[in-house]
Amino acid sequence: MSSSSTNALNIAAQTIKLILNREGATLATLRDQLTQLQQVVSQLPMTICWPDDFGVTSTALARYMELRTIIQHQWPELGFYDMASLSNEITDDTSEVGDDLDNLTDLVKDLSEAAHLAATDLTGGLSWLRFTADTHWGDHIDDLVRHLGFVITNGAPPEQS
Repeated sequence: MSSSSTNALNIAAQTIKLILNREGATLATLRDQLTQLQQVVSQLPMTICWPDDFGVTSTALARYMELRTIIQHQWPELGFYDMASLSNEITDDTSEVGDDLDNLTDLVKDLSEAAHLAATDLTGGLSWLRFTADTHWGDHIDDLVRHLGFVITNGAPPEQS
């Protein structure tokens, strides 16, 4: 296993741990961890080499809801926001709504799947990690980093319910 492969998997594991177990971390810490993850994973080769049936599960929705609930308790100041203004106030003029909790939940789900696959098929796990970064959670991180920067600068909104 190359050092970049080990590094990517270690940072993915650290990111999952931070999201699910905040332990006093700041929003800036979360933003920086997400940025580091995206930078490291973008350096992995883009190959498609995981089993055809990987990632297909009948319990996906239940797992998503479980993860979202955990994340909501860890990061209560995050939630829905207006994508244009970055404010957590959703109005009649809001044209696109962002959802930090969905972004973090999807990220944990995809990273966990990559780690699970890498435990038995390193090449497949790294391939899944890079592919999902390029096709799914990379955009989530872009949205999260943008919104976290706004929240850090302007103060966290009250806890969302």
